[in-house]
Amino acid sequence: MRAGGRLAGTILAVGLRLAAPAWAAVEVKARLEPGRIGLEDLARLTIEVQGGVLDDLGLKPEFELENLQIAGGATRGSQFSSINGRISRVESVQWLVRPLAPGTGAVRGIRVEVDGEVVTPPDLAIEIVEGSLAPARPRRDPWRDPFPDLLAPLEEEEPAPEPKLFLRAEAYPAEPWVGQQVTYVLYLFSQTDVRSIHPEELPDFQGFWVHEVDDPRPREPDIVDVEGERYARVPLLRRMLFPLRPGEVTLEPVRIRVGVQPRRLGFGSFQRGVEVWRSTNALTVTVRPLPAAPDGFDGAVGKLQVATEVRPSEVAVGEAATLTLTLSGTGHLQGLPAPEPPRLDGVRAFPPQQESDERVVGNRVQARRSWSWVLLPDRPGHWEVPEVRMPYFDPEAGEYRWTHAAAQELTASPAASIAAGAGTGSTSPLAAATPGRPAEPPAPEPLPAWTGTATRTATIVLIACGLGLVGVLLWRRRGRPGAASAARLRQALHEARHAPDPRRAAAGIDEALRHLLERRWEIGRGRPSGRWPELLRAHGLTAETAEEIARLGDDLHYLRYAPELADADQLLDDVMRRSRRLVRVLE
Repeated sequence: MRAGGRLAGTILAVGLRLAAPAWAAVEVKARLEPGRIGLEDLARLTIEVQGGVLDDLGLKPEFELENLQIAGGATRGSQFSSINGRISRVESVQWLVRPLAPGTGAVRGIRVEVDGEVVTPPDLAIEIVEGSLAPARPRRDPWRDPFPDLLAPLEEEEPAPEPKLFLRAEAYPAEPWVGQQVTYVLYLFSQTDVRSIHPEELPDFQGFWVHEVDDPRPREPDIVDVEGERYARVPLLRRMLFPLRPGEVTLEPVRIRVGVQPRRLGFGSFQRGVEVWRSTNALTVTVRPLPAAPDGFDGAVGKLQVATEVRPSEVAVGEAATLTLTLSGTGHLQGLPAPEPPRLDGVRAFPPQQESDERVVGNRVQARRSWSWVLLPDRPGHWEVPEVRMPYFDPEAGEYRWTHAAAQELTASPAASIAAGAGTGSTSPLAAATPGRPAEPPAPEPLPAWTGTATRTATIVLIACGLGLVGVLLWRRRGRPGAASAARLRQALHEARHAPDPRRAAAGIDEALRHLLERRWEIGRGRPSGRWPELLRAHGLTAETAEEIARLGDDLHYLRYAPELADADQLLDDVMRRSRRLVRVLE
């Protein structure tokens, strides 16, 4: 809207009268001037409160800028006037604002709190064109005018040059595979001395597993050329990201408040610091889905090697050996399930102990994951622990590859005879056995006649109780397969309310959900969630339900392992709500 060839950028707020006596009426005004500026010029935003009181009015303005940014301020002022014996006080605060692009600049959502009351003047707008509309400022001759006017109004003040510094966020590669490492770096480029950095908004990296990088070394700047100018480049933040699902993922902009070197005022006896705001644009990462996987693939992505070891390889019956399987290389291995232990006839394998370690070497995450099973032979014999062949996806080659570990051997000899004698006066047959002839065991003493009858009766009763218990268990398991797993998931949801932190709550829900998938639909716990929809649809679930279960698994994994979650509690509440709904659908 134009008036006299200029956009009506100077808008006076309609007089807003607060409930008070006439002598104490308060009026709020807001101005943005001039109404038309060039892209190289500065505008002035003024918010003013006038009232017939002597006390400080407590001016507390809030607003949002559109296509504008703060270039200087805030400068506060206060003055008194007397009209017909009535004293009035005027408080004002001013900012210099800089346009960002040709078009329209605006100040919206103005809120001023005065003595506990909130006043909202109308929005302000100016027109922005290319170039500069400000008249050339004559250069002062220090010989003719050696003493500048130190009390010149703000309009005459030469604004400080805008510090040359900017932020840039980089993520590479820009099109990774699911599970491939993405390196995220936030750089500060500057031509001035930086005194302080205050992050205000950082990405939460939703959709990624995040590995923090703590670099204790001082950050020495690199000198780089940007569009023909030299800048000092300093990395402010570095993260190793591993995408959890395919599709486009947006990394939110970063907004940082930067304090730069103070500048001198007047005769050089005063200094004041300058703070500026800088932000990056949002980054979009396009995550590619993995190709159709071979049998046995459990989600390992990177360049990996597998190794196995049995120690000791020779034991006696009743003694234990340890089988250790270690997977190592570049990549993220935290979400991998435990491999199935070898099935050796006559050897019991107990649940594995797990260890993991991750560290950054150069620009790569080096990971190691190991599982150790205790093997206990029940009889003498010789066994061969089969060769291990494990598929993994190599993101640099874009194909699946195999890593191998050689077969291992385990030998169990008969248990050794150990003398049970206690001393020289022992009468044990084992102690008195002659060399070359095995000792005869001592003959059992005769039992009373009634003992055999009681023993047979107790045995019959125990067998009957056992059969009854088996019958009860079979009767309880007659229902739908996985009913017990659904109950387990309900129990995990109940326990999640009392978990000490969201990560432990997510871990309990995640384990219960995978147990349900394994018992009801025979989906192994190691299957990556990206393959769940296809397998669930094959068992008769609708595509919508299958996709919802997969998304729930992704969010549980993210909540369980991703660090620095600002919205962990909120995400946990959402996950629990969706889990309860799925339990009702699946039961």
